[in-house]
Amino acid sequence: MVMSTAHDKPNRKPDCIIIDTNIWRSALLLKNPLGVALAYTLGRQGGFIGLPEVVERELTDQIIEEGLEQAVKLVDSYERIKTLTDAVWDAPVPTKAELEKKVEERLAELKPILVRVAFTVEHASAALHMVMRKLAPNSKNNQQLKDSAIWQAVLALAQNYSAYLVSADKGFFLDRDTAKGLAPNLLEDCQKAGVTIAVRSDLASSLKAITSDVPPFDHNRLVPLITDSLMPHLRAEAARHKFEIGEVLDTNIEAFRLPQPKRLAVDYTVITSFNIDPSVIMDGRTDCRATTRGSCYYEPETNVISGELLWIIKFEWNYPFGGKGTYATTFGSEDPLLPFPPPLNWGVWKNQSLISIS
Repeated sequence: MVMSTAHDKPNRKPDCIIIDTNIWRSALLLKNPLGVALAYTLGRQGGFIGLPEVVERELTDQIIEEGLEQAVKLVDSYERIKTLTDAVWDAPVPTKAELEKKVEERLAELKPILVRVAFTVEHASAALHMVMRKLAPNSKNNQQLKDSAIWQAVLALAQNYSAYLVSADKGFFLDRDTAKGLAPNLLEDCQKAGVTIAVRSDLASSLKAITSDVPPFDHNRLVPLITDSLMPHLRAEAARHKFEIGEVLDTNIEAFRLPQPKRLAVDYTVITSFNIDPSVIMDGRTDCRATTRGSCYYEPETNVISGELLWIIKFEWNYPFGGKGTYATTFGSEDPLLPFPPPLNWGVWKNQSLISIS
């Protein structure tokens, strides 16, 4: 199969995916399965990753924070294993300097497809104007100078590229709904500049939008591998809330090509039913569903998955008197699947269980 490239359509601008810091962080410097697939797809199709200066400046601090946070969890778990097994070695914990070097190395690897955008005086002035007028991605009680500066960089890139902004920040979206596209004032900016900019909330939807060569795979063989892998995590999370996981109701799987021809990157969503222990909760909840989303690698020839990374486990139900309830546990990122904005002090709540009742 021959893959079409940007050069096959001379009137079409090359793709440029502008990735916000929150996505760089949750995708682990684009080293997770979907990040690797995105870089590979852009390289094959003549596309680029847009890197605004404000994102690059923030990136190192964010990755160091993520690495050190995960290291604390690793040490805690590892100490328990050491005690249990009488082991004498210590957990391999990265230092701040080592994490900083990893950011430099990853950006050097991606340099052939990076398009850097300087933070100019013009961008700063326009971003400040957006903040002062409380224009999205800002709001009455939420000033977002950095995100406003990112938007100015995206507008500049859209002059020469088919631009996609990928951000988990709901301030860019109409009514803060990731399914509704850009906020009205951002659409107006596009019209004034004579450009078109697409906005996405995750790497999977961005990849799907630009991929011209979808790899074949056997859905029926892959689904059991994914469900078998995630079920222990899902059941353990359900047990914390006195829930019991039921049958699989639906699955959605997207696969993307990787540099290794026998390997695919997979984005998956699995929806299951769940039951509630009646001895604990008796409020007539109905339509109880658990949604799990994650990614992994898949080798069709050997029918094996690896590198599984869970993003979110979300429990939802309806109340008999109206309204919905939600518990959600995220794993290392502000996931756009969350049906409510994160608390102001997100750092305290990240990787914890949250509840929402509407």
